[in-house]
Amino acid sequence: MAIISMIEKLPVELKQNLLSALTDASSLRSAALSCPSMYYAFVNAEELIISQVVKNQIDADVLPEAVVALESSRLQPWTRHGVMDFIRHHLHARTCLPRSWTLSEALALGRLHSGVERFAAEFMAEMLNSSSAFAYIDAPPGWSVSKNEMIRVQRAFYRFEVYCNLFREPMKFEPIETEGLFLCKFSYWENEQLACVHDYLFRAVCPGMEVSTSC
Repeated sequence: MAIISMIEKLPVELKQNLLSALTDASSLRSAALSCPSMYYAFVNAEELIISQVVKNQIDADVLPEAVVALESSRLQPWTRHGVMDFIRHHLHARTCLPRSWTLSEALALGRLHSGVERFAAEFMAEMLNSSSAFAYIDAPPGWSVSKNEMIRVQRAFYRFEVYCNLFREPMKFEPIETEGLFLCKFSYWENEQLACVHDYLFRAVCPGMEVSTSC
């Protein structure tokens, strides 16, 4: 006789609440596939559960940038017209969030955000390291990073991801075009953040090499 776990005995509504409380899409997939009853609970409220888990993993203040970055990585076909059309639809204003995501889309967003979180955390650690070339000289001893500051840094990394996805073949665009198409969509200080991210990633990949000041 098969042993039924306590969680399988819960009402389906409680199982759905548990699934909705998970912090990332990868955990959601594992939980949904853990047993038939959890899978049944998942598929009967799939749209709501996935949407909630995405919001659990990615802060609402950075989620629009995450969505744009993911979309920019999937741009097909990648042509001058396609890039210009993407910018027109996604960068004139913050992207409206979709009503729902599939599990595969949530997993892709989660993987992308995990990378951005890691780079943003390492960037801020470098900024607070007094021996680092990136040290923020005005930071007082013991200064900690606020949630809003970390979100601001994450958004800068997402913008850099979008920039690289759209202009991955520089020969198709003159430098002056990238300024008119992309950089002009953001404020001066946001573009300064973009330059900081560019410099940080360049030094991380090619330590000791000179870095250009332009993105």
